[in-house]
Amino acid sequence: MLAAVPCGSVRAAHGHQTIAALRARPEWARCTAGRRTRLLACLQAVIDRADYETMTSRPTWAALAERVGVSRASVARYLRTLREWGLLGIVASGRTAPYASLPEDGSERTNEAAVYVVCAPAPLAVVDAAADAVDKNETPPALGGSHLKREKNPPHTREEKAPKDAATPRAPSCGEA
Repeated sequence: MLAAVPCGSVRAAHGHQTIAALRARPEWARCTAGRRTRLLACLQAVIDRADYETMTSRPTWAALAERVGVSRASVARYLRTLREWGLLGIVASGRTAPYASLPEDGSERTNEAAVYVVCAPAPLAVVDAAADAVDKNETPPALGGSHLKREKNPPHTREEKAPKDAATPRAPSCGEA
C-alpha cells in the first residue's frame, strides 16, 4: 500500500488532514466556487467510506456520482485532480465484471471497485535537484543559511588587529630567499 502513496505525500492519519491540505492548495483558490464544492464533496465521500485503520476507501464511481450529483466523467476528473494534488493514491484499480476474476464459489462475476488511500502532504518538502542545480566547484548554501550570514572575524594580520608596538618590517636583502 505504501507504493500507492504519491511522491511528496504520506498516508493521512485522519480525513481532516486531507481536507485541510485540499483547502491549502494554491490551485484550490483558483477554482470556481462550484468546482471547489464538488471537489470537496467528492473527497468527503471518499473519506466517509474509508477504513480509518488503513485510510483506504472503496467507493464506486456510481456512488460518488450520486453523492456529488455529477456524471461519471466528472467523478473521473475530480479523482484525477485529487491524485495529481497528492491527496489520493490508487492501491488497486477497479475492474468491470467481464475482466474480474472468477469467485471461488463459482458465482457470477461482479464489478470490483477501485481502492484508494487517503493522503496528506508530507511534513518534509521534496527537493528537486534539477531545479536547484549548483556549480560542481562551489559548496551549496545550507537550507537555513543562518551560519553563512554571520560575518567572519578578520585575520589578525589586518591593520585593525595589528599590535601597536610592533616594529616595522625590514626589506629583505638580495641574498635572502
